[in-house]
Amino acid sequence: MAVLKNSDMEVELRMEGSKAVIAGKTSVPFSTFVRLVLERKLGNVLKSSGEEPIVLGSELLTALASAPQDSRENQTKFTLVTLGSGVLLGVFLFSLIQIALLAFGIASGVRDYGVVAGILAGLVVLVLILERLKRRKKADKITEAMERLTSLFSK
Repeated sequence: MAVLKNSDMEVELRMEGSKAVIAGKTSVPFSTFVRLVLERKLGNVLKSSGEEPIVLGSELLTALASAPQDSRENQTKFTLVTLGSGVLLGVFLFSLIQIALLAFGIASGVRDYGVVAGILAGLVVLVLILERLKRRKKADKITEAMERLTSLFSK
């Protein structure tokens, strides 16, 4: 058994036929690894295995390092553009509906516009409440505490 030493990690190599296999490591496709990372909450895993070495191909590591960052600023810009486009599309469709209703001789009154405005105001209030719940740090702290308790009981 050969031991390969690096300043950051140490791995054992085992010979299986003509291949050198890193002992105690499992080979998985990169897409599977990324899916696991994206779909799971990894706070406890990072705490317990944050210094665990990962073996990557140099080309893959270079591609990861040169990939654009998915920053909060980019997400905010995308959200604003999407919201603006949605508002413009909504106004356009509302205008088309009004033209179609007038073509059939159906005129909208103040009461009808009041109902539409009320529904839209209700949706805005609902979205604001949901956004506020999403941002609460207390909810995050409770979730982390529950995860810690779960990890303690699972051992």
